[in-house]
Amino acid sequence: MRLTLVQMEVRYKKPQANLDTVESLLTSCQTPGDIVLLPELFTSGYLFKNATELHELAEENTGSKTIARLQSLARQLDTLIVAGLPEKKDNQYFNSTVAVDKDGLKACYRKISQTNIDRQYFSRGNKPVVFEHMGIPVFHHTN
Repeated sequence: MRLTLVQMEVRYKKPQANLDTVESLLTSCQTPGDIVLLPELFTSGYLFKNATELHELAEENTGSKTIARLQSLARQLDTLIVAGLPEKKDNQYFNSTVAVDKDGLKACYRKISQTNIDRQYFSRGNKPVVFEHMGIPVFHHTN
């Protein structure tokens, strides 16, 4: 299994520009890996002036334009994309990691082990996530 790790300068509060950067980087790769790993909160940046800024950038997974675009890119490149983004769910906000393949959202992990910064803006996740990719179990849990 091949991995592609994307290190990029995340543009603060510029989700479309960050998605454009990821798409440009990945489509210029000769052979992206079987799994592509994007940075934590790659659409928004990590530090916020206040919670309202984060709330404006968070999306629910259902109907998410970000996940739809990642799905399209995963289909085009025949890969699984693992990406960190701010998620809204039932009036709570999470620092989440999603796994997206050609068929859409495969898994969503909500960060359990939070930094002091996370605690200012995000609710805490409560369970690890396990899913299978290419016949291999993938486990995400941080303590």
